Amino acid sequence: MTSKAASESRLVTFIRPPLVSTEKALSSNDPTPSIGIAYLSGHLRARGYRTAVVDSIAEGLDRIWPLPANAGFIARGLPLEEIVERIPSDTDLMAFSIIFSGDWPLARDLINLVKERFPDIPTIAS
Repeated sequence: MTSKAASESRLVTFIRPPLVSTEKALSSNDPTPSIGIAYLSGHLRARGYRTAVVDSIAEGLDRIWPLPANAGFIARGLPLEEIVERIPSDTDLMAFSIIFSGDWPLARDLINLVKERFPDIPTIAS
C-alpha cells in the first residue's frame, strides 16, 4: 500500500469553536472565514486524506447564547453539545483552531467534551 493510498482512509476533522465576546462588543466582533482551516484541509485533500470541518461560527452564525459562568459574556456559534454531535464517528485526528486567547476557556470546555466522546483520538489545538 502506498503512502497516498494509506492516507485515503484517514479522516482529519477540523473544529472551530464559537466566538466569545462581551455583550456590548457583539457588533464590533464580526466573524471571519477560517482561511487557515481551508488551507490545511485543501493541503491534506491534495495528498489523499479525507477531511471534515465543523465550523461552529459559520454553521451557527445567527446563534448567540450567554455564558452563565462568565457574566456579561456571550458566545456566537453552535452550542458545544451540537458541535460534538457533528463530529464524524470515523474521525482519526481532530484539530481545533483557536484564534483568540479570549476564546480559550470555552474552547477548553469544548475540547473536554470532545475527549469524553472520543477519548482515544489524537487531538491538536492551535
